[in-house]
Amino acid sequence: MIRVLLVEDSVVQREILRRILGGDSAFIIVAEARNGKEAVHMVEEHRPDVVVMDIHMPDMNGVEATREIMRRCPVPIVVASATLRKRDMDMGLEALNAGPFRSWPNPKGPSCSTWKKLPRNCAMRSGRPPR
Repeated sequence: MIRVLLVEDSVVQREILRRILGGDSAFIIVAEARNGKEAVHMVEEHRPDVVVMDIHMPDMNGVEATREIMRRCPVPIVVASATLRKRDMDMGLEALNAGPFRSWPNPKGPSCSTWKKLPRNCAMRSGRPPR
């Protein structure tokens, strides 16, 4: 089983991601965070195999959280963003430079099949076998 930390401030988007990942028996969501500060704490506490991280969040955004996580407790991170504006793409590139594994658009609904593959691929290619 692949242990996932879900980091998303939007209740609706978090529910969509929860349904996508929760519908696949290969995944278990070990914790959920609403902002980057919570994410840093939860990575240390829960030791997930992969983190699915939003970019735009209150208190600490996804770029800052990614930097801190990679400094303290490196883990594969999938950075997700709901928009494709230039500013968001720039933040996605900045986040990639901070060390996550992949940048990916947020799913548009609960049946997005490509999202089921992404965290699994990241966990497998990280060299960290799922627990």
